[in-house]
Amino acid sequence: MYSTKFPVVMLSIIASEKDGSVNCQIANYILDHLNDLQAVSITELAARCFVSNSSISRFCRDIGLQDFHELKEIIETHTNPLPAYDEGLDSEETSKAFTQDVVASLNLAVDSLDVQGIEALAKDIATYEDIAIFGMLKAQSVALNLQNDLLMLGKKTTSKVSFSQQMQYFKDPEIKRLFIIFSYTGVYFDYSFPVDFFGGKRKSKIYFITSDPNARSKPWYDRVVSFRSKQDYASHPFQLQLIASLISLAYAKETQKTKET
Repeated sequence: MYSTKFPVVMLSIIASEKDGSVNCQIANYILDHLNDLQAVSITELAARCFVSNSSISRFCRDIGLQDFHELKEIIETHTNPLPAYDEGLDSEETSKAFTQDVVASLNLAVDSLDVQGIEALAKDIATYEDIAIFGMLKAQSVALNLQNDLLMLGKKTTSKVSFSQQMQYFKDPEIKRLFIIFSYTGVYFDYSFPVDFFGGKRKSKIYFITSDPNARSKPWYDRVVSFRSKQDYASHPFQLQLIASLISLAYAKETQKTKET
């Protein structure tokens, strides 16, 4: 899990905060000096970043970690999980093989997709006034694409790049809000968990779109829209993007039916 959590928490800060901010400064330093931080203390890291120890502690909390020790664990266990694709092929052969695998992944997603879940989501998009669409990194790019498509169809929604800002939207259980969460591997709430939100009664509704077969066992989702995936480089984010487009098409059809009646 830590190999996926590391880029999420670092890149989220860099993408969402102003250049020169303390958190952005710390995140950039960590990414630039990964090989030199295996045994660094909080005091040493603060000195290297020209900030205080309290700034490092605050940085850890802002990115959804409990403390500096968890940050150290992420740094020390981080690996580069993305392998070279078909090393024995030349560039043209690699392009063709990869494209074929992408097409196969899209067919797999369509053949296994919860179509009824997509239709139910389209109806809820038409009903709810307050809609938040979230994901992390590649999944967040899908969320932004869906946000754009829905806006072109006349439906305004909200999306945030920063994970900490996303978490703020779960804090008030009294707000009637529709959440659409894209999480390819199903680990979205492994980064942080809004206990106060899920611990009490809530008026919001959560759609969780994932290839994780175990997501349906989680009690905090109102509907899991699932699909099958090989969990490989040729599948993500292409499968999620296809599903986001299908959501837009389903919503367009739903609005057309409303106009006709």
